[in-house]
Amino acid sequence: MVNYYGEDDLFENSAEGGYYTYTTFVQYEESIYMGYRYYETAYDLMEESEGTEAADAWYKGWEDESAIQIGSVTDAEDTGVVYPFDYGLSYTEFEWEITESNMDVDTKGTIQLTVNVTNTGDHAGKDVVELYYTAPYSQGGIEKSTVVLGAFAKTDIIQPGGISMNTGEPSMTGLFDPESEGYIDEGDEMPVTGADNGVQLINLRGLGYDDPLWEDFLDQLTVEEMESLICGGSYSSEGIDRLGVPAASDGDGPASIKWQGSAGDTSGILASEGSQALPSEVVMACTWNVELMEEAGIATAREGLLHGCSGWYALGLDTHRSPFGGRNFEYFSEDPVLAGNLCAAEVSGAASQGVYCYVKHFVMNDQETFRNIDATGNWSEIRRGFRFMGPMDDLIICTWLSEQAIREIYCKPFEIVVKNASYEMKYISDENGTMSEKTMPACTGIMSGFCFIGDTWCGANDGLLQQMLRDEWGFEGTVLTDAAAYPYMSQDNFVFNSGDLLLAIGQNELLDVTKESASGVIEMRRAVKNQLFTKVNSNAMNEIAPNSVIKTGIAPWQILGYSIVGVSIILMIAAWGRFVYLIVKKRNS
Repeated sequence: MVNYYGEDDLFENSAEGGYYTYTTFVQYEESIYMGYRYYETAYDLMEESEGTEAADAWYKGWEDESAIQIGSVTDAEDTGVVYPFDYGLSYTEFEWEITESNMDVDTKGTIQLTVNVTNTGDHAGKDVVELYYTAPYSQGGIEKSTVVLGAFAKTDIIQPGGISMNTGEPSMTGLFDPESEGYIDEGDEMPVTGADNGVQLINLRGLGYDDPLWEDFLDQLTVEEMESLICGGSYSSEGIDRLGVPAASDGDGPASIKWQGSAGDTSGILASEGSQALPSEVVMACTWNVELMEEAGIATAREGLLHGCSGWYALGLDTHRSPFGGRNFEYFSEDPVLAGNLCAAEVSGAASQGVYCYVKHFVMNDQETFRNIDATGNWSEIRRGFRFMGPMDDLIICTWLSEQAIREIYCKPFEIVVKNASYEMKYISDENGTMSEKTMPACTGIMSGFCFIGDTWCGANDGLLQQMLRDEWGFEGTVLTDAAAYPYMSQDNFVFNSGDLLLAIGQNELLDVTKESASGVIEMRRAVKNQLFTKVNSNAMNEIAPNSVIKTGIAPWQILGYSIVGVSIILMIAAWGRFVYLIVKKRNS
């Protein structure tokens, strides 16, 4: 299932600057048949070819102790599925009854079922109604697993004998083929920069992404300011006082929101303040409880407000491809529908408190082994006895799999969050103090991954970040890199391929060819717009009213406080001087 390649199989690619890139790769040979999809499909095929008894022996385990072999399955292969997907225990028992169904739909329609859940046991409890479907499959056609989770709903607490009614709805293009087109288009016109249009960022709060006022605002930015905003994303984002853009602090995650310091302060990024930690995502996913996840998002975001955080490097949304995944605790599930819906609820809860999430790691950050080395040259995530690598070396992992698997398994939870997460934003919409309310997308942040799809870094993959994320799904917001501390993470390549903000550790400027070309400035302008769309609709704009102006300086109450302290010190010095004078005078007399 997972193919690792040792030292002898590493590909060394020399590059300018005196470092090497050591390339490893993994091929997802299972394609879409991952987790329960494999076991359910294999059972179905075995039952068809060898009968139910043999399929049960393989799937459920060996029950007939006297038998040596059933079909092609022997007792030596007694490795039945012990904990199947959706396994769970309860203090009570339930019965389901489908009371209404609407199955007469076309391929773009909606299947709807109404299910009555009755508590037939002796104790109160909750149950989860799960809707699975079997897609049509023809030999030689597009691969389909036997069953796939389409939707789920959790009941409220049902008393013994009580009934709860649940309604559930389930909601190939060569996109990732390598491209060789250049980035600079000589026909592009240089955008306007440095204009004075009198537009402050707060005036854009609540406006649509395509509102024409955005163009007037963006015309005011200079190239230097855009560069600062793009490269200044180390647990924070930069501000521009003259345009009313506040600096903001982003907390690390995902189990808690770890505050790294004040906005714009990158000196303390490794010394986070204390914060409460919720159970890890893999534990919370076992609840199948969408409402509870929304409450978790609200609670964590409120703690972020306490620390002054506007952003949260969360939630983790990669897939449990293997039980040995180094970050499985940060991710919800092996199933994209379960993971996506739970994450969408938590992101919506956080957004309702003004905190934007950078949902991560987009995409297929499914193993830590071979992912990278640390800045000292040590293999921070590998202890396999390989040779020492130089301090400027890279270690990358290239992942190869079908586009069908990318879409159906690994990108699907991100798609659900982008399309479904939302909240009601209340804001002051004019200088008269008018309160307005508007439904807004809750997912306005995505963190890209270290990994590569094929030979293209996810953080500079136009097929992933532009064509799929923005053009297909309609994402509006910021794409942030994971820690941009490695030479292969080219900041210019990132910007030209729909990236917006560098979690920069040492890469604080763009190349001249980017800053001096019309094509480069157009991309910088796009990146800054995406950043500011996220920020203007967050708690970073709290206490800023339309047409207000941000000024960095000492507040009046601070001036008063400093004055009182200064006068007190002067009086104290004068008193001590008077005291010393009197002592000396007395002694002399």
